[in-house]
Amino acid sequence: MKRHNHLVAKLRLATILAVLASSSLHAISIKDVWINEIHYDNSGADKEEFVELAVKSGASLSGLELIRVETSSSGNVTYSDNSDLSGLVISNITNGFGFGTVDISGIQNGPNDGLALKIGTSILQFISYEGVLSTNFGILPAPITSVDIGVQESSSNTDQESLQFLGFAGKGTWTGPIQNTKGSVNTGQKLTASSVPDQSSTFSLFGTVFLLVLVLNRKIKSRRT
Repeated sequence: MKRHNHLVAKLRLATILAVLASSSLHAISIKDVWINEIHYDNSGADKEEFVELAVKSGASLSGLELIRVETSSSGNVTYSDNSDLSGLVISNITNGFGFGTVDISGIQNGPNDGLALKIGTSILQFISYEGVLSTNFGILPAPITSVDIGVQESSSNTDQESLQFLGFAGKGTWTGPIQNTKGSVNTGQKLTASSVPDQSSTFSLFGTVFLLVLVLNRKIKSRRT
């Protein structure tokens, strides 16, 4: 009986590990999605404002939100337009990446304004333009500080220009204002198939644990017969 109970305990543990391994295949990170292009200011009345995301092919955006983080004239940090990205249309998929655009009217022109990607109680990315700002988003134990992208738009720009990211997975530099590339790879941005994270180790772990579950299950059944 003790031997049987020990096998049952092993099976339960292996089952839990299998569930965890499976869930890791679907976990989203900055390697799967990041803010890739922004337009927020131009001459005259602001128009054609948007935020573009770069998305790894096949990545699930379920539960992901785009948040506008703004600094008021009194210095208070506020949040607005929590856009649900689960239904974002991804197009122009090339070398494992595609692009989705969120059209937003009224993006603040700075200073110290920003954008964040949030999922659950986690912040995947927090960037800002025309200065930095700090906040806990109402969910974090302590405030975090934004990363200033280092470039900005002004009232001298046209509504067809934008600020563009030239890196991968949130790591890299920004450029602009230049002619926008809304919905496609940015000017000078190099995204290749080799940029896609290798998940072979995750799949290997899942396969090993799943095989262990099968073996333990068969041993338990054989002892019952």
